Amino acid sequence: MYAGKHWEYAVLFDLNQESPDQKRVQFDERSSWFYEAIGMSAGMQGRIVGFGQVYLEASKDGAGQWLDGGRAYRMRVAAKAPVKQFWSITLYDNLSRGP
Repeated sequence: MYAGKHWEYAVLFDLNQESPDQKRVQFDERSSWFYEAIGMSAGMQGRIVGFGQVYLEASKDGAGQWLDGGRAYRMRVAAKAPVKQFWSITLYDNLSRGP
């Protein structure tokens, strides 16, 4: 997504129920998203930053190490981040899925 950063797209599957090679139903990708959220719509699969909805997630710090709830982190937002229409950040505990 952003060069040198650890952001990844949160939605990793296609709504058409098939994988690009048409040989599987993307079980791992769907399970990953279900752990994040319950619902899904075509509008949630955005890939163009600044247009529509784009869901990103990060599980690693700037050095590429897994985030640790016992540590403090600083998140820097780029000066020209596309926040004109809407922008938010939510933090969750990975074990309980609670904020």
